[in-house]
Amino acid sequence: MASFVLKISKVLIKRFNLGEISARALTMSAAIFGSLLVFTGTKPFTEAEVLAIVNTYNHSRAAYKVGGLLSKPAFMNAQQALLNCILSFATYVDTIAKGDETILNLSTLPTNKPIDFAALIAAGATASGITGAVGGTLQLITNCTSFGTGVGYFAILSEGIPLPAGFTISSIGEVCIPQELTNRIFLNVTQTRRKVFSNLLPNKTYYLYYILMIGDVVGVISVGVPVGTGIA
Repeated sequence: MASFVLKISKVLIKRFNLGEISARALTMSAAIFGSLLVFTGTKPFTEAEVLAIVNTYNHSRAAYKVGGLLSKPAFMNAQQALLNCILSFATYVDTIAKGDETILNLSTLPTNKPIDFAALIAAGATASGITGAVGGTLQLITNCTSFGTGVGYFAILSEGIPLPAGFTISSIGEVCIPQELTNRIFLNVTQTRRKVFSNLLPNKTYYLYYILMIGDVVGVISVGVPVGTGIA
């Protein structure tokens, strides 16, 4: 059996949420380019290139918030470019550190030390990388990024409008649906990340939410992602 090697965790990097990924990239860049006696040699990107990628991400995210689905492709491309940038530095740091925890931590990137997923979920961690794509007729197939070993996933689909503030899920998995709610709500309680929602309406926007769970720990509802326009 291969021995455990401490290194940068690409799994955790892929789990950075939309609100933190640009800040994490800038913090990483400042740490690496500010410690050139440690982080030597040719780097995947220059400091200026990292800044440019971050700025493109921030601008496209702001446009997506205003422009909705029309601005989504540019945002998704910028998000992937920023993620690829950080992942390339993860590989670079590993080649420099060779398992040295001090150097790995100096990069500010997360390492692959054993993770207490239950504690992270209890502390408010949410699902990321939530997507929805047209499946069969009047059907959506949804997914999200893997959070970690042993973690299960619960999904909610709200028809036409986002979930209201009164819609909650407790730490023991009890769902509270406001009495005044009039639109259809779909729940998928299978444990897998991939979900299938059927019997939907054509040309309708749906709002998709994921909740993480492990053992008897149930997480909070994620930010809603609009999906499903143009279902035929």
